[in-house]
Amino acid sequence: MKKQYSIVIGLAAFLVVFFQNCGKPPASQSSGESSGVTSVDQKFNKYQVAGLNTVAVWDDSKQRFLDVDLSNGSVQAYEQAGRVAGATYQLSNEQLVSLKGILQQAEVCEPVEKSAQQKDIACTMVYVYPYATLVSQNQQTKLGEQTSGCDVPVDLCDDKSNQLKDWSKSLVDSL
Repeated sequence: MKKQYSIVIGLAAFLVVFFQNCGKPPASQSSGESSGVTSVDQKFNKYQVAGLNTVAVWDDSKQRFLDVDLSNGSVQAYEQAGRVAGATYQLSNEQLVSLKGILQQAEVCEPVEKSAQQKDIACTMVYVYPYATLVSQNQQTKLGEQTSGCDVPVDLCDDKSNQLKDWSKSLVDSL
């Protein structure tokens, strides 16, 4: 009987010690939001998409990158998650014009402050791979990449992000 009593006390102590931090943080209790900051509250720096050389698209089905050269429409595949050069493809004139139309006058929306940097928010650990990377001579912009559950990712503003996602999907499906 004494052994059973000590096991129950030990189990209760274990539960108290190891599950004491499971409560919601005060910030999410007071706001009624369980997911942290919403994009409505987020402020963005906006800048024009200009001077792009390449748009890199991730082909999840074949685990490869597809680098689209915007000057001539050639597509270089990089197999093994980008480590080995693979096949080369050519966009149709229609596909290239469509991509350039999406990027023309597109703006990138970059969050002013990452939600994960705010001290009063508890965020989940998550990584969302970028759906595309815009490459110019001076910089790379990873679109849709998230490093925590609270992040609002850098992406194209307005409906341009959906248009680029749809275009990327059609490219991957056509190869």
